[in-house]
Amino acid sequence: MGKNHSAQVISRSFLDAVEQFNRYDKKARTFGTDHELFLAEIHLIDFIGRSEDCCISDIAKSLHVTKGAVSQMVKKLERKGYLAKAGDPENRVRVIVQLTQKGGRAFREHRRYHRELDEKISAVLKDYDEGQQLTIERFLREIRKAWR
Repeated sequence: MGKNHSAQVISRSFLDAVEQFNRYDKKARTFGTDHELFLAEIHLIDFIGRSEDCCISDIAKSLHVTKGAVSQMVKKLERKGYLAKAGDPENRVRVIVQLTQKGGRAFREHRRYHRELDEKISAVLKDYDEGQQLTIERFLREIRKAWR
């Protein structure tokens, strides 16, 4: 098998795997709550759940999006009952964004989703030695670089 043929087979297999994962991952999920949450919403909830005392500008800076985009999503998730805003007692101008109880439930379920995904990958990788695993990791890292 020539190098070009091998690259085509790997390319097609990789793209098929990405497509299948995207179908799996892009499904709206409830994460144990009463609303379906899309990727951007749960990732914002996840960021806030992993952060302490964050405000709109902190979130925007960390996620590389505009403050306006963050504000809109915060308002939407606040209306759904996932987030709450509170004044910062040390800085009257600053508003802290926090998870509500419902937001905390979604956060924990999202973390569980990632643990399950890690377990699926781990189950596949158990048959690969360390060198093979490093090769896969390197391949994926270089593919990400090539697509920037």
